[in-house]
Amino acid sequence: MAFKNRKDVKIAMLLGSSSAMLAFQPGSASAQQLTSGQIEEVVVTAQKREENVQDVPIAITALSGQALDELGLDNAEQLGAQVPGLVATSFSGGGTVSLFSIRGVSQNDFGDHQEGPVAVYADGVYIPSTSAAGATMYDLARVEVLKGPQGTLFGRNATGGLIQLISNKPTEVTEGYVDLTVGSYNQFTVEGALSGALTDTLLGRISVFSDNADGYFKNPLTGNDGRERESHNARVQLRWMPSDRATIDFVGRYTDNPRQIQHAYDARPSTGAARGDAEFDWFGNPDQGSEPNKQSIAADGYLGKRADSYELTAAFDVGETATITSISAYGNVQKEYREVDGSAGWEGRISQYTLSSTVDQDQFSQELRLNASTDKLRFQTGVYYLLIDGDFSIDTDFPAFAGRALVDASQKTESWSVFGQLEYDITSSLTAIVGARWVTDEKEYSNDTRCAAPSINLTGEVLGEFYDDCVLYSSFDPADPLIVDFPGAFKDDRDDTMDTYTAKLNYQMTEDVLIYGGYSRGAKAGGYNIAGDGFTYLDELTFDPEELDAWELGVKSKFWDSKAQLNVAAFYYDYSNYQAFTFAGVTNLVENAQAEAQGGEIELVLTPSDGWYFSAGLAFLDTELSDVAASRDGSATYPSQDMVLSPNLSANWIAKKAWTFGNGGSLDIQVDGNYVDEQEYSANATGVTQGDAYTLWNARLAYYSSNDAWEASVYVRNLTDETYHAYAFDFVSFSGLAAEVFGPPRWYGAQVRYRF
Repeated sequence: MAFKNRKDVKIAMLLGSSSAMLAFQPGSASAQQLTSGQIEEVVVTAQKREENVQDVPIAITALSGQALDELGLDNAEQLGAQVPGLVATSFSGGGTVSLFSIRGVSQNDFGDHQEGPVAVYADGVYIPSTSAAGATMYDLARVEVLKGPQGTLFGRNATGGLIQLISNKPTEVTEGYVDLTVGSYNQFTVEGALSGALTDTLLGRISVFSDNADGYFKNPLTGNDGRERESHNARVQLRWMPSDRATIDFVGRYTDNPRQIQHAYDARPSTGAARGDAEFDWFGNPDQGSEPNKQSIAADGYLGKRADSYELTAAFDVGETATITSISAYGNVQKEYREVDGSAGWEGRISQYTLSSTVDQDQFSQELRLNASTDKLRFQTGVYYLLIDGDFSIDTDFPAFAGRALVDASQKTESWSVFGQLEYDITSSLTAIVGARWVTDEKEYSNDTRCAAPSINLTGEVLGEFYDDCVLYSSFDPADPLIVDFPGAFKDDRDDTMDTYTAKLNYQMTEDVLIYGGYSRGAKAGGYNIAGDGFTYLDELTFDPEELDAWELGVKSKFWDSKAQLNVAAFYYDYSNYQAFTFAGVTNLVENAQAEAQGGEIELVLTPSDGWYFSAGLAFLDTELSDVAASRDGSATYPSQDMVLSPNLSANWIAKKAWTFGNGGSLDIQVDGNYVDEQEYSANATGVTQGDAYTLWNARLAYYSSNDAWEASVYVRNLTDETYHAYAFDFVSFSGLAAEVFGPPRWYGAQVRYRF
């Protein structure tokens, strides 16, 4: 839904709707909090220094490590369940590429070479690869979700906001834990950590996480189940303190997801206006009915990923009020993926579509930052460098249609930026904040596409071998010939220069009430589309930078003797050259369009009496996406629609009760859930890719020992076995099918944790 007269309601909405549109900052209560009946202080590093979250002029959702455990959130893609305003999903349901949207700001292109406008950071280091962004979450101190442009301090692609994963750090005291979980579909998960002092000045911590489960996607044709899970993770940390003015931290991470069966989606017939009710089999096998997560597929698809990263953070105190910080990081991610595979004649069945891809991407980043303060002034300034170098291959096969296209692409990104932010206390209760970042982004791109039999060349001749002249149509300029006859290769480079800004005012009305408001600009560089089907026009290969102008007004408050907390925010976003994702044939394209968004969020936390904890959140979003091309030559556009991954309404809640026994042990019962309104998964506003509204419920029962050394719990997730969409595709233009991805079914589990 879009406002009828958007220009007339911008200021009215921003100033007048704060009481009705709200921002959520949940967190499950600790045993101490439930006993004291007061809301604990949450410390965050949203401005690259430690602060009480209630003192930061940013809409933030902070989830503690304990809250993540009790909510069963062990992957970044699951965060949307307890962060209103955040939509997190994966296009194949198996973590192939992670997609995040904050307040409607997203780019749901699943191309591995693309970067999203919602940045993901792990311990201060940017993760550019969408293949690695859906990180496994284990042994974390907390997760911070910052809403709104964060371009000044974080810079890289934080147009819509960012997600920070912050690990538990090494400790001087020897400590650790072991956690075992068993569950539905033969789930077996092991998590653990060991921390302590190695010498007087050197601390260490090692953390591990291993997760295995059978698949819940049924393939009657092969008898193998898809969406299975196998993930092995390790993190090693060292903290060296050579003096009381210097700290040097090393972090090494390793993730291995061996090749797993990952059937991508259910396919259903479609007219282009709506999905059919009956499930359609691409291979002419019997109809499976309307059962979700079930599809006859000629051969099993798969997914395998491996990633490693290393970072060195050095912090040096200069004088009494200044710190210099250096963060150096290197990472690599490799991925292999295949979906809906089966070649002509394979066991007598013919596949209509096969896609196989590989990724090998390296990154290096370096940040140098100075933080300093005086009585009334706090500032930080620095420089940032990023290098991303990736090789990508895509093998797309249409045995029943046009044949096969092989793509080898590479992209090198080099980015420099200079940034600074200043906070000045005008009075004891009023603070002004200004900041800016200048960014230059250089990309070198090459795309080599070849076609193979039974592809048809321009004369209609069926080709028996790879043919290098089938690749790129020219622009739609009538003065140009229809086809450019060049050897299947496209090379280009681009240089984008962008500026981001922020200007805010903080008013500390009382010790427990903060009012803030201001303006921020976010920006994301332009880029390239991979010509994945051999029939991509030259004009479609590039897209321009996008800019987002954002206005926000918010209130953070505590009252009722710190037993209640209410945070409210309202915002208005105006996009220029919004990078919209569309699907042309089977080629995923990003093109520039126009967009607006406005809305708000609320967080309410209550601890009314000993043993009780409640939190509830609501996010309201009204967006409009326009000027999206409906034809390959741009002569027609789709009607205005909601932006993708932008439900008009989302909500989530937690209710928890704890009882303490005479032996000192305690029993907790927790019920939590979330609601997501209907939403679009593509800018091709045909109705085929619209996900229905859904509600999910979860429940957990846990017992804690008197000294908190061990705990045991049982849980059920998706209590009502709700069928809901995680993603959807529009394949109507070449196959008459709509493809749907459904979320996991009801899931039972039991967990035991021992701390020492």
